[in-house]
Amino acid sequence: MGNYGSCLNPHNGVDSKIAKLVDSQGQVTPIELPTTVAELMLENPGFAICPVDEVVRSRRVLVMKADDVLEGRKYYLLVPVDKVNSRMSDSQLAAIDSLLCKRKVKGGRTRGSSKVSPFVEGGENLESLVRGLSEKCTGLAGQKSIVSKAWVPVLEPIMEVW
Repeated sequence: MGNYGSCLNPHNGVDSKIAKLVDSQGQVTPIELPTTVAELMLENPGFAICPVDEVVRSRRVLVMKADDVLEGRKYYLLVPVDKVNSRMSDSQLAAIDSLLCKRKVKGGRTRGSSKVSPFVEGGENLESLVRGLSEKCTGLAGQKSIVSKAWVPVLEPIMEVW
């Protein structure tokens, strides 16, 4: 009788039907679902969509396919196309993490979170690092990832003696 509240899913509300898109200026925009990556790319020409958890895991800007559907309660980055497959620096990852943690907490405390912000060189604040994402990504601008050529053996003709 008294355990009815434990049977309910607390994340079963409207929040599961919204994804959040972070642009290169650091602004977070809620996106109503279901939405495909192609729709967002048409609205933002010259940009690609990258899931934040994939960036944190691999430290690279790995974009989604155009026919992929965004998932609820997840954050996505809007990244310039010339930064695809580039490597993210520690300060950029810290800036993204700080921005997203600040957006999630909204004044409340979280378990295990620290109140100490990561050190940023040069006196810049973390939001300015996220805003400069399109300029500060490491990697070669305007170039795609380098794919090594497959080894092709050189075959010499075999002379047959009769």
